Amino acid sequence: MKTLINYRNLVTRVLLMASLVFTTAANAGDDKKPKDDKNNIAAELKFIGNYRNQPMFELTFKNPAIQTDYTVIVRYSYGKPLYRDVLNSSIASKRFMLNMDEIGSEPLRFEITNRKTNKSAVYEVNQSSRTIEEVNIVKVN
Repeated sequence: MKTLINYRNLVTRVLLMASLVFTTAANAGDDKKPKDDKNNIAAELKFIGNYRNQPMFELTFKNPAIQTDYTVIVRYSYGKPLYRDVLNSSIASKRFMLNMDEIGSEPLRFEITNRKTNKSAVYEVNQSSRTIEEVNIVKVN
């Protein structure tokens, strides 16, 4: 009787472990599937640095071979439009240099909308500055 209970316990544990291993392997494979591009917009906004003490951003289209029109709106201060244009993805990228002296420290919103599918991506840009003072002491001898 004791052997039968141990055998059932062993079989139950093996089946449980096998189901956990196969479930984990199946879920791990889902992450490697390509994402559906219909749910994502094919554009990306990056901060590329400062030019003449003004921030510069670059809007890059991920697949410029596919001809798609995008509406790009840059807004500040409670939704006031600062820039609006219709861009074609064939240009591959567009750079924006903003005069922050006029805007101040207001947060900016870049809204990129695919005109065909009406899918959009919104990027919010917040500017902050800080002063870092660093002192290094190095023993010479």
